[in-house]
Amino acid sequence: NIQGDHISYVETGEVFDLPLYLTHDMQFNAMSLHLQYDADKIEVLDVRSDIPGLLYGIEDGHVRLSFADIHQGQEFNAEEALLKLKVQTTANVHEGDILFTLAENSEFGDEYAQPIADFQLAVNTVVTGEPTEIVDPGDPDISFTAYPNPFREEVNFRYTLSENANVRITILNTLGAQVAEVVNTTQSAGVHEEVFHPSPQIFRRGLYFIQVQIVGESSTHEEVFKMMYTE
Repeated sequence: NIQGDHISYVETGEVFDLPLYLTHDMQFNAMSLHLQYDADKIEVLDVRSDIPGLLYGIEDGHVRLSFADIHQGQEFNAEEALLKLKVQTTANVHEGDILFTLAENSEFGDEYAQPIADFQLAVNTVVTGEPTEIVDPGDPDISFTAYPNPFREEVNFRYTLSENANVRITILNTLGAQVAEVVNTTQSAGVHEEVFHPSPQIFRRGLYFIQVQIVGESSTHEEVFKMMYTE
């Protein structure tokens, strides 16, 4: 099981890039990887990588990859994509589903052709469908809106709290990684508005997820919804 902590939200039937990354910094001169995937839920269509001379094959729920160069090693930072799998979902995928496993014969080697011990690979957890809105039925008075959608220069968040609560609003990319935190503080009951100005150095045109977490004394409110950023 090489499912990572980040989540990629996709639609059933969608084609997308799924990064395979190391969880720690590492330098290597050779690798031989054997990935097994759940062919009942996804299909791996292609492999993309900047590693020169990388060889790969895809067949019947298996992806095999190999690389060797004793003269020039490859160096990767933690969570930097080693390669990207072009994947298509063919059925609904839930957060607990295990889509990829790494066979025991997978290994990395150093410049002396010696195995590198204790390496760890990961891919994002894949979830299909709309993120679910979860609302505590004991507090139906919380309302939340965000506009405009699509957004570019700014996003306005407007919401009403029925009691004092801790409010946290974050923005995630399609890989499930946080790219911005709009607010994270305790606020009083009433109407509130936050204005967020996205940095063009961080944001790229495409889909983002707004994650809202409101924790009050007697109730909680959580939801995730989609917004588009345009350049």
